[in-house]
Amino acid sequence: MVNGTLYMIASAEENGIGAALWKSDGTPEGTSRVKVPIAGASSYLSKLVGVEGTLFFSASDGREETQLWKSDGTAGGTVPVKTGLECIEMLHAGSLHGWLFFMGCDATHGYEPWRSDGTAAGTVLLKDIQPGPGNSTAHAFTRVGARLVFVAYDEAHGMELWSTDGTESGTQVLVEMTPGPGNGILMTGDNPVTLLGIQDRPLAIFAGGDEASGVELWQTDGTAVGTFRKAEIAAGAVSSSPSAFARLGDRLFFMAGDAAHGREPRFLAFPKELGTIIGTAVAEGSTCTALPQVTPSCTYNTLAPDASFAWTAPSSGTFVFTTAGSGYDTSLELSDPVSGGSLGCNDDTEDSLQSSVTRTVTAGQTLIITVDGYERECGAFRLGIRRLP
Repeated sequence: MVNGTLYMIASAEENGIGAALWKSDGTPEGTSRVKVPIAGASSYLSKLVGVEGTLFFSASDGREETQLWKSDGTAGGTVPVKTGLECIEMLHAGSLHGWLFFMGCDATHGYEPWRSDGTAAGTVLLKDIQPGPGNSTAHAFTRVGARLVFVAYDEAHGMELWSTDGTESGTQVLVEMTPGPGNGILMTGDNPVTLLGIQDRPLAIFAGGDEASGVELWQTDGTAVGTFRKAEIAAGAVSSSPSAFARLGDRLFFMAGDAAHGREPRFLAFPKELGTIIGTAVAEGSTCTALPQVTPSCTYNTLAPDASFAWTAPSSGTFVFTTAGSGYDTSLELSDPVSGGSLGCNDDTEDSLQSSVTRTVTAGQTLIITVDGYERECGAFRLGIRRLP
């Protein structure tokens, strides 16, 4: 789907024409053939992806070469971008500066990362990560802030997490989860690795491995210091091998296994990080666009949408958490990020419809703060945190 138009590939075998690009607005009269990019009964198209309003795809005559094409939805605007490639294996929607990123190969290089600005001159090898005819198998390009993260292989580092700003010099290993030639990212057979991009954070979630903990749930903000193991599902060096990541509201859902439960669907709280900030409005927003995911222990209300945050105490002491200034009837709960147990909950305070919880914490302790509502109520909220003298 690009700019509200669905694109698809259909065979046009009559008279040996070959594969055709079609488009549709969802109606019979709005469904039509755009173009047959390469004529011939053996031709085929694949890997349709939209990048900032332009459709890119690969086309092949089925015999000699693979080409990169683009389309604006018209026959005249459906044109080749780059010819002479031996393969195009993956096109990625995670763009940067309007560029398309893909894994391709030619007569000189193996499976390596390429980028394209939609012109022949601007379609170039990003970096020969595994030099010569060897394959880095670079894929899973995912936007995280001002950079893309992806996975790739070279002999020095194994399969690890990489980062790029779209230039050769700015394409580097982000972090070695398993130092040396061992693999910090594991592929299962020929299945590509999947990174889940969280654009509003910005973060990416993936399965990473090290010798101490096996393959577990990791996250990255695109920096080395911000790349770490988020959860250890299976204790010790045994791997839980998380996969099939999906985010819904303030929760992260995935599949993972451990000795006690086997491989089952799981979820983790995935609140927005507040860091160590304090003040009268450390977070503001509306719960009306959220989901009802948390049941406060002081109201047992399952109907109202809620918003959750992770906050880390900047120092030891007693802090007051309040929804004063919010525009609706709130409730407020503090909970432990590991056990999920309540550390304090309040519905109404001081003859108001807002909420307040006081809690003594130690420096570096992390709390989950959830702003909820009465019955089905939602609205504009303000979360404040202050330290008592």
